[in-house]
Amino acid sequence: MKKMLKPGLSVYLTIALAFSGCSLIDDDNDVTITTERKMLLSQLREWTVDGIVYQEKEEYKYDANGNRIKKETTHIDDGIVSSVTTEEFNANGDPLEYVFINDGEVKEKNKYRYDQHGREVTVYQNDKLIRESRYEYNGNTVNFSTTQYTDKGTKKTDGTEVYTDSDLKYMVSSKSEVVEADGQKSIEEIKCSYKYDGNGNIIETTTESTSDGIPTWFIQTSIDGNQSITLQISYYHGEENMNLYNETVYTDSNREYISYHKYNATGVSWGTNITEEYYEYNDEVNLIESTFYYNNILTSKNTNFVYKNNIVTYTNENYDDNGNTTTRYYYTLTYEE
Repeated sequence: MKKMLKPGLSVYLTIALAFSGCSLIDDDNDVTITTERKMLLSQLREWTVDGIVYQEKEEYKYDANGNRIKKETTHIDDGIVSSVTTEEFNANGDPLEYVFINDGEVKEKNKYRYDQHGREVTVYQNDKLIRESRYEYNGNTVNFSTTQYTDKGTKKTDGTEVYTDSDLKYMVSSKSEVVEADGQKSIEEIKCSYKYDGNGNIIETTTESTSDGIPTWFIQTSIDGNQSITLQISYYHGEENMNLYNETVYTDSNREYISYHKYNATGVSWGTNITEEYYEYNDEVNLIESTFYYNNILTSKNTNFVYKNNIVTYTNENYDDNGNTTTRYYYTLTYEE
């Protein structure tokens, strides 16, 4: 599937969902470009500031099954390469290696390894082991132990996860003891529950997390036809600290083309922040315009989409609070022939 433009999902929600352990509805909020299902080979973004042309180019490689296994991002300032970031992935999309080179010097190099079930085993940062894990599998139960090495000392987590079946697809519960680098201990627990439709498809997932019996966060994701809704509540010392509401409406029940996305985040100390995104398509279901708002103020828009052979071009404009253009970017996406 050809995708582009990761429109802003909250980092808080992303992190919470990633660590929830529950299987959640596939709602990655990428924007589909055409119905032709060709692989994206490269993406070029170009802009000009004070007469200097800047470019950011992403190039992709795939395995024989069409899984993206490599991404290389090159930043070019006035014709000179300033930095190169290389990322490699396995067939599941998990990162294998990350290398960041700036001004010809390697600034960061990370390596990730996994076991036969796709679980992370080791993480190396600049050739230094920073995290390692081991797992014991017994039917629908997984016992695990993770050790994380930091400048402040070693943090260790030992626990057990229980799933609905031996496929380890839907987690029911997780309980672990966390020993911080300073010796403090806590018991972390996660409980998951699911609702299904008449065909056995999951239509609602609920996740609850506690630390020493005190709520830390609550997530509930539901699907109703072409609509996906996620509610997340996070707590600080048991008191509600942040409330996140994420709603996505698709053009059809396959949840393939997003037509509307709303993200509402309310925090105790910083009030309410609402982002809204609207997408329009032509008769061939090619994206022709996308518009983004923050607290009812227009922030950016993608327009001037042109589809020609295996190349798609479009313009991105960002605006200030008065509706004036602050930056303008030109994108060129190249797909396989």
